[in-house]
Amino acid sequence: NQMVFNYLNEPGGVPAEKLEIYDYWGTYTRMLITMCEITLGNWAPPIRTLMVNVSQWWGLSLVMYRCIFCFALVNVTNAVFITETNRVASDEEVLMMRQERLDRKHKAVLADIFDEIDESGDGLVTS
Repeated sequence: NQMVFNYLNEPGGVPAEKLEIYDYWGTYTRMLITMCEITLGNWAPPIRTLMVNVSQWWGLSLVMYRCIFCFALVNVTNAVFITETNRVASDEEVLMMRQERLDRKHKAVLADIFDEIDESGDGLVTS
């Protein structure tokens, strides 16, 4: 709001335009709400209001802010999803290895039992 202070205090100008600038940028709270709106929602009206009434450089800087912030937000979100996916995949791999180890133990126990039952050693079990 300090950046638009000079524009709001200039004598003359169109009162409706100054009111619109004040609505978006006039106080700290209004500026904070406007920045949330630019970041998360309808960013064109507040930026266009500054560009038309104060300076075109505001448009460039706020559009750059929006692009950089959204790029960072998308990258952080992707990183979280990738990390969680890798963690789940790792957990599943550990479970599969544990199950394979148990299967090998069961096969070994069964092989020992059949070796004891097979009295003739020909691989056949008879009663």
